[in-house]
Amino acid sequence: PLDVPDWAGKLVDLACAAGIKGACSSSGPLPGPSDPAGPRPGPSNPAGSATTPVIVSSDPNDKIGPAGVGVQRIVATDGELNYMIRFENMITATAPVQELVVLDLLNPNLDWATFQLRDIAYGGRLLSAPANVTQFATRDFPVAPTIAGTVSGTMAIDVTAVLNPQTGRVEWRLRAIDTATSAPPEDPFAGFLPPENGTGRGQGYVSFSIKPKAGIASGTVVSNSASIIFDTNEAIATN
Repeated sequence: PLDVPDWAGKLVDLACAAGIKGACSSSGPLPGPSDPAGPRPGPSNPAGSATTPVIVSSDPNDKIGPAGVGVQRIVATDGELNYMIRFENMITATAPVQELVVLDLLNPNLDWATFQLRDIAYGGRLLSAPANVTQFATRDFPVAPTIAGTVSGTMAIDVTAVLNPQTGRVEWRLRAIDTATSAPPEDPFAGFLPPENGTGRGQGYVSFSIKPKAGIASGTVVSNSASIIFDTNEAIATN
């Protein structure tokens, strides 16, 4: 059997220890997507105001692994392990999300060759990757309440997921696109996953399956966490 403890710690620490280029930083967690302009600003204040509000998405999250048996969560060494990484734009957020990135550095005791992408869900949308794939890309066209705000054309969500088989790094990316400009929406209140209000519109998850390495010793601990980035916010490690 394998011991699968609660998921804790930071993905960036795992990546740094594994020697992944760019993972170690003296400034702390892995930063979000590059944006020299910083967080998306809100609407202009009335004339004479000395400040401009800044609107941001806000993300709690967790990673769910196999339940296993007992407090040590023991699982069979030859069974398939299913994982789900959940995210939510909190009710206290002031904007929907325009770009979501989920990163997972697979544990070296797992057989990366058996990795399979599963479902990708956000708001009321459910996208299923084809069987036996390690990369996936699609353009989705959700409607309200999964999306909010205005665009010049139609709002699309570009969805990608890919495993790097050399490093064990898995990345999921969801990005709002204005089809009229092929760029993110200019409206700072436009995006997907509006702040959660109890309806599920601000929640989602990604999932995958994988098997332990063949011949792994009984009692081996398999642990890791994922990291989630909303827009220009800092990466948050799963609970």
